[in-house]
Amino acid sequence: QLEETAQLNEHVKVLAFQRQDTDVPTGTECEVAGWGEMNHNGKLPDKLQQVERPVISRETCNERSHPPPAPRTRQHKLRAVRTSSRTADSGGPLVCNGIAEGVVSAGSRVCGNYKKPGIYTRIAPYVDWIDSVMAAA
Repeated sequence: QLEETAQLNEHVKVLAFQRQDTDVPTGTECEVAGWGEMNHNGKLPDKLQQVERPVISRETCNERSHPPPAPRTRQHKLRAVRTSSRTADSGGPLVCNGIAEGVVSAGSRVCGNYKKPGIYTRIAPYVDWIDSVMAAA
């Protein structure tokens, strides 16, 4: 909970989150943001990092993940160095078409790992809990 009310402006906005538990279509470009490591040496950024990447199919994700992710996760394609969710990005948003669809759960420990997709926990199954926490705030 914030210590004081956030002042909404051009830099601070409310982000809507997905309330229906549906898959984002394969190929949809989604953004992920975080403060995770920028290289193999564990260098952390001075500024929030953000990247846009396409969602891969659940089948492709399961083939590239060992063990396969739990059913309530979103998968996101890793394609280039410093362009995927990484160590210390956990909790960051996965935003597709302006809607928060997921939360970073796991990423590769190796920058630019083309074979291992990032894993995102779906937000929609937790809507009732989110609503109750927000109502109590």
